[in-house]
Amino acid sequence: METYRWSKGVFSSTFEIFSQKGIAGQIRSRNWSRLTDAVINGKRYLFKTQGFFTVNTLIIDPEKNTLLGKISYNSWRSIASIELKGSTTVLKSESIWRSQWSVWNGNELLMRFKGSATRGTIEVVKSDELLMISSFFAMTYFWKAATIAIVTSLMPIWITILTK
Repeated sequence: METYRWSKGVFSSTFEIFSQKGIAGQIRSRNWSRLTDAVINGKRYLFKTQGFFTVNTLIIDPEKNTLLGKISYNSWRSIASIELKGSTTVLKSESIWRSQWSVWNGNELLMRFKGSATRGTIEVVKSDELLMISSFFAMTYFWKAATIAIVTSLMPIWITILTK
C-alpha cells in the first residue's frame, strides 16, 4: 500500500500531492473557468467540467488531445462514477462531513482518501495514477459544490445584516 498526502492553502487554487519521495503532483483550477490542470508523476491531464443540472467532467490528455475518460456525478448521494480504460470505478463519501472517501471497483477497495479541503492523506491499495488523480479531482468537485451551496444559502442572511 502506498500513502500520499496533500495540502492546499486556504485561498489557493492549487492542491499539491506528496509521496515519500517529495512532490508527486498537483491539481490547479483555472480562475473563472471550468478547466483544471493536473500533473501526477510528470504526466499532465486536463479536466473539463460541463453541464449544469447533469454535470460531468471529461478527462483529457492535453499533449495528444485525446479523451481518456469521464466522471459523472450524483451530488445528492456524494457518488461519482469514473470511466477510464473501459472500466468504471466508483468514488463515494464515507462520512456525512465528506472527510472520508473511498474508490471501489465492484467489491474491491482501490483507494481511500481522508482529510479536509486543505490537507489530508491518500491510501492507495492498487496503484493507478490516472485513477488516483481523477478520484482526487472528483472529491474536490464535491467540496467546491458544497461550499457554493453553503455560501448561496447564507447570502440572504448576509444581505439582511449588511443592509440594516
